[in-house]
Amino acid sequence: MTMVGKSKLVAAIFSVVVSSGIAGPAIGKDLEFKGFVFGRTTFSEWQAAMHKTATDFLGSTVTIAPYCEEQGKYVDQAEVAVGVKRCSSFTPSAGDTNVGVAGTMLQVGDAVANTDEWVFVDGVLAQYNATLYHAQLGNLLPPLRAKYGNPTEHSDQVQNAFGAKYVNTVYEWQLDGMNIVVRGYQGRLDQSGITIFNPLLQNKLETKEKQKPVSKSGL
Repeated sequence: MTMVGKSKLVAAIFSVVVSSGIAGPAIGKDLEFKGFVFGRTTFSEWQAAMHKTATDFLGSTVTIAPYCEEQGKYVDQAEVAVGVKRCSSFTPSAGDTNVGVAGTMLQVGDAVANTDEWVFVDGVLAQYNATLYHAQLGNLLPPLRAKYGNPTEHSDQVQNAFGAKYVNTVYEWQLDGMNIVVRGYQGRLDQSGITIFNPLLQNKLETKEKQKPVSKSGL
């Protein structure tokens, strides 16, 4: 699935193109990111597309993606019990120990993400989260504006441990079937964040989080 027109202005957010086989109404290409359709792409489709291997500088074969509980990622078993699955697009050990391997860091627009998370609800892609250095914000916002137009913006104040205050601007695109939220500061003053999600599955995710079994261990 090839994206044309304005989408050429956006660097590859995802590295592999897949097509969704889920029945449903047609979704325009502007609501897709390299074939991954929020609310339609299944976990098995995403897994098949993201799984890849590479050769490091020592000549060893390493797995780049994906990274879920099957590969040792820590999971909340209470979430799993209600149908929520979280993955990353690369295996951290590959990035930590094999600096000669390309592809262990994911691009978002023209920016490079530090961490990412893919959230599936009942086996369907519901949400994507990524963090990046705040300095990368200038590489993230222009291609999003070029593709989706100007976002709505609102601001609030954040404060560091030394009492210094900063204006935190949040940028939001509300599209038909997909929302994008970019936070100028997220978690730390040197870090920004982006979340892409399907609104209906986002509501379902929040409902499932409330339904998680409560531990009776007393710990």
